[in-house]
Amino acid sequence: MWTPTASATLTVVNEADGDKSHYVAVPEAQYTASNYAFTGNMFVELAALAATPGFLVDDTLVLTVDIDVKHEARFTLDSGSVSSNLVLTLPSGANLNTHWHPLRMTSNVLCSLPESASLSVDGSLSAWTYIVVYHLHDAPALTLGGAYTLLPVAHKYGFTKLVTSLADYVKGQPLECDPQHPSKYIMSWVLLAERLQLDSLLEQCVKELGETPADGLARALLAGAGNGQVPAVLREQVKKLRDDANNLLAMTTSRLCAVERELAAAKAQLYHRYAKR
Repeated sequence: MWTPTASATLTVVNEADGDKSHYVAVPEAQYTASNYAFTGNMFVELAALAATPGFLVDDTLVLTVDIDVKHEARFTLDSGSVSSNLVLTLPSGANLNTHWHPLRMTSNVLCSLPESASLSVDGSLSAWTYIVVYHLHDAPALTLGGAYTLLPVAHKYGFTKLVTSLADYVKGQPLECDPQHPSKYIMSWVLLAERLQLDSLLEQCVKELGETPADGLARALLAGAGNGQVPAVLREQVKKLRDDANNLLAMTTSRLCAVERELAAAKAQLYHRYAKR
């Protein structure tokens, strides 16, 4: 069965004096898929404890267990290999054999679905293969193109830890304003981050755009406009700049008109002054 690794501490509570409570550490516990219970060696010599005041009160012994899951998003396979119990059917018609438990434990979407032998999902075979491998082993090698394909799928199915990991990866990569390199094209990432509401990634991309030389930014905006893809956040910024420019122009025009009126008035005064002579 698939299990994450964990450690546990069993406490036999001394209700008379908490400092005298008895602790048993279990360095390796397993959260099993079959009964959702932690198992491990928690042997306690109760006869010895019962003779100590404070442990047994009204024939009742109080036990507590503290669990520390070491790797929430990583799973190991117990006692050899087991056959898969889930077939993911992809839009391409391809099937991927995997296991329900690791996916349900790490997805806030799949966790609410009843277990079944098959499940139709959106996304590519490569994306789901990465998702499965990511949650069963160490994270596979990643590219910007792979991250761009993965993010929408991981986001849709609620793999929040993977979404965060992918966004952090993208934020650490150099992006470009040149649409000739699609996987590095910063406008594509701005649009994706905006659509998936990935605020930290969107903020990083917009920051990089702000640090881009004017000619590179202009090329990116023109290329995006040509494809009908100008992110809302940039449209808002462009609108604000246009509104600010219009306001400044209106103020400047108003001031120029006032200056013209003042000059006309001064000219009229001079004319009348010299006309009287």
